[in-house]
Amino acid sequence: MKKPDLPVAITASLFSGMIKNYKDYKRDNSFVLSNKDEIDRFTEAFGNDWVEDQYYIRHPKSTRTNYLIPASQFHKYIMREQISDIISYVRANLRVKELDLNVKTSKAGSIGLKGIIDNIPMEGSTKLNMADEYTVKIKCLSPLKASEKKTEYLWIDEFPHIIELVDNASNGLFGLNESFDLSFGLDISAAKSIGANLNYHGQTQFNFTVIAG
Repeated sequence: MKKPDLPVAITASLFSGMIKNYKDYKRDNSFVLSNKDEIDRFTEAFGNDWVEDQYYIRHPKSTRTNYLIPASQFHKYIMREQISDIISYVRANLRVKELDLNVKTSKAGSIGLKGIIDNIPMEGSTKLNMADEYTVKIKCLSPLKASEKKTEYLWIDEFPHIIELVDNASNGLFGLNESFDLSFGLDISAAKSIGANLNYHGQTQFNFTVIAG
């Protein structure tokens, strides 16, 4: 497992009670934010107001460590970023006509993508449809223009297998598969205590079927 750029930090409101806060203070890489100056250093990932007595997880990328994500939404948030990067990278380098996506986790097997794929950014002329609860079909109505292609990716370097496959891909039908550990050094006990979704905690496999030409 590749370690994140920085340890994931868990935060909790000072108003969550003395016993609870004592555990938060004692937990590795855990911080309790209470002063306004401390809180103002961070951005709520969804743009929402801060919630007292709420656990947040710091974004694991060094360029976004000022982002705090509600613990219950952390895995979906990161998966959405990763899926967006993979799709954008594949489309930027191949004349993609269609992609099918499904995701499996070590904890829950095939997972429903409705809450993950919602609001995912898509470049160019694209249609996204749920084939079923577990499969998303992405139809690309035309190749990406140069102006539509991403120039910076947050996650793609974490998926070397996909980079290699795309570099060597030819037209036709082929699969892209990559695994990633979404634990980020947070053990299962800590994840449970802060309300993270345990179904997504651990090894996750992204499976793409690509039609290019």
